[in-house]
Amino acid sequence: MALLLNKVKSTKLYFVAPKTFQIKDDILSQLDIDYEITDNFDSVLSEVDVVYMTRLQDEYGGTDEIIDTSKYCINSSNIEKLKGKAIILHPLPRREEISIDVDKNHRAKFWEQCENGMWVRVALLIKLFEPSFKLG
Repeated sequence: MALLLNKVKSTKLYFVAPKTFQIKDDILSQLDIDYEITDNFDSVLSEVDVVYMTRLQDEYGGTDEIIDTSKYCINSSNIEKLKGKAIILHPLPRREEISIDVDKNHRAKFWEQCENGMWVRVALLIKLFEPSFKLG
């Protein structure tokens, strides 16, 4: 995602994660845009137009460190720090990183994102099998 957004020169990216899970130098070395690395999630909420949340993928190991994941969650107490037109995206499934009380907030676009992804996959399958695919 960062490498794709690297094509939009007016973009600034904020990489927010605990140090153990922070973005690596192999990606950062390819970026030609402004970015900031931080572990303070709440400090960037008022700055961004899009929050692309992912869960901490700690099931792959890599650390024995116990991480307080509550510092990296969107919930009813910090969502109002976002700009009015900011949106929240997430590839799903989620764990605790987005509270269920956020689901009905106008900024929550991850359900639409999920549906749009399904239709993109349908279109790709149709294109792949187009010679033999007949509608109706």
